[in-house]
Amino acid sequence: MEEKEVINVLQHYRHDLMNNLQVVQGYLTMGRQDKVEKKVGEMLRQYGEESKLMGLKAPGFTLWVLRFNHIYNNLRLKYRVKTENKNLASIDREVTELCRKTVEWLEEACDETQMYDIILEVTESEQSPELKVKILLAGGNSVQLDERGKHQDKRLSISKTANGIQCELFVPFNI
Repeated sequence: MEEKEVINVLQHYRHDLMNNLQVVQGYLTMGRQDKVEKKVGEMLRQYGEESKLMGLKAPGFTLWVLRFNHIYNNLRLKYRVKTENKNLASIDREVTELCRKTVEWLEEACDETQMYDIILEVTESEQSPELKVKILLAGGNSVQLDERGKHQDKRLSISKTANGIQCELFVPFNI
């Protein structure tokens, strides 16, 4: 990553942090202690998830996740990391590319005038030694997926659920 890109990432990160702090300051000014506590709690949970994300030792994937909301115009990401102390360095590039391709494929199917929530969950597979990444396009039930545009990959399964379109990605750990 070049210096300009690093500065760009830091600028977006700082912008988001400042927005959150301004919201807290606004609630304090209005005397809304309940709202301050809720917002600070949300921020602490977010930074806790971020700490777990960075703990995966997958810099490419971490950067992609942290930059997500600035890369995709009409998609907003929420994520949960349900595995800790797992070193994903050896599969970092593969996981990042597979997630990126999947999200881009979903984005192409979305109405560009609407906002969509993406919920990403990182876990370990219960069946075999592999990383499992769930990507849910929340509320995307009306989205028509173009099967021709889908990148054919045996590591990917797609289903429509009551909550939207769910993609599950499986990447074996390199042991």
